[in-house]
Amino acid sequence: MSLAPTVPDAEDFRALARSSPWRWRTVRFTAQWTGPYSDGPVRAWIERPNRIRVETLDGRELLDERQVVGSSTGFLIAFDAEALAREPELADPAYRARTAGDRYREEQSRRLAEMVIDDAGLVRRRTTDRDDHDAPMYQNYHWVAMLDPLELADGQHDQDDPDALAALVAGEVVAGTAIEEVRAVEHEGRPAWEAVLRTTPAYDPRCACCALLPGEVADLAEDRRSRAGAYADAYRVRLDVGTGICVFTEELGGEHAGAGHHVRIESAGQTWGPEDPPWRTG
Repeated sequence: MSLAPTVPDAEDFRALARSSPWRWRTVRFTAQWTGPYSDGPVRAWIERPNRIRVETLDGRELLDERQVVGSSTGFLIAFDAEALAREPELADPAYRARTAGDRYREEQSRRLAEMVIDDAGLVRRRTTDRDDHDAPMYQNYHWVAMLDPLELADGQHDQDDPDALAALVAGEVVAGTAIEEVRAVEHEGRPAWEAVLRTTPAYDPRCACCALLPGEVADLAEDRRSRAGAYADAYRVRLDVGTGICVFTEELGGEHAGAGHHVRIESAGQTWGPEDPPWRTG
């Protein structure tokens, strides 16, 4: 795999934002938040797909568990009398469960085969459901989106616009953000890409109530207004090149100017170092 571009552009930034699930399996980091919803800093250990431990910086346990994450393999298989006549085994719940899992895996394999990944390992087109790759959660979906910041790249088609629906059927991707001023920087000793982002009407956060880019578009999705004053004019965002994790956000302008989050990655890769992880259970 060749190195990521040293002079990235907006499309490179989008590709990196899509790529996190394929760039790391284990990660240890500290995180802190600023602004009206800030909380104390924490240190976390995460192992895909489902293992997480979170501590205060002085070592007090906040969370240590295995989680059920991603899409369920137990989705419903709709069937009727005609389907039963063709496949009588569907009457057996155990068979249905096995069949659901098999069909889910077949669908995932098909979608993965349609993905477009370049020579640098950046995902140029992502065809799987975003929640298929959720990392374990701590507190809310801001955490999940921070670890897989797809919402910074791809948006949601307007379901009321016939042209947008036609584009969706055709497999076209709509941008959820406008990306400007992309540059390579260093963040906490690691290569990162920084850009100034603005949300478009198609911005589709993992959860609108705790979006990476909180603002009017997210509030409209929740049918609320989360602040009395002005929304941010834009957002400064950094992605860690090695992992694709969103390591920094900052609101530019507005009532909460300066609010955001800051992550310091301490280790990341496919396996743990000798000092990791400090699992206490399971």
